[in-house]
Amino acid sequence: MLKLLLYNGFSNLMLEIVVWMIYLKSQGWTITQIALLEGFFTICQVIFELPSGLISDRIGHKKALLLGETLCFIYLLAYFVPKIHILLYISFLLFALGLALISGTDISLLYESLSSKEKQNYLKYASVFTAVGVLATALGNFSGGWIAQYSWTLLFILGLSGRAIAFLLCTQID
Repeated sequence: MLKLLLYNGFSNLMLEIVVWMIYLKSQGWTITQIALLEGFFTICQVIFELPSGLISDRIGHKKALLLGETLCFIYLLAYFVPKIHILLYISFLLFALGLALISGTDISLLYESLSSKEKQNYLKYASVFTAVGVLATALGNFSGGWIAQYSWTLLFILGLSGRAIAFLLCTQID
């Protein structure tokens, strides 16, 4: 259970989420280009949500989480080449698929990891799991904004490190 909670924390610690638009603006993207990218990402999220659940059921929840984390890691790499717009679009497509693979799969894995006796307390465990994710997101938003003021490169390196740690933690989940 602890490994799953730690995984959830690192997976939701998305430092770039609160500042990526500011970063792209500083790299020469127009507000219209950023809005189109955001719209593209949102449409991709909608499209991938149902198939990703089916994929997760088919390949297994742990493999789906590992694939999702890998896609989210690749997405972060594209920030190092922000002038190549098509790469950002591809990375946001991968990010949408990665998040969709993680969404719901993580909580399914939580349920599956509980013993028969613990399943009666599933709502308690799910609440703690959700709280860890929300706190990690809040910490990521706060930290991301602060780190971005210091260094964009550091922000993305730390973001990549967080995803790598989430991936490694996921490999340790039974």
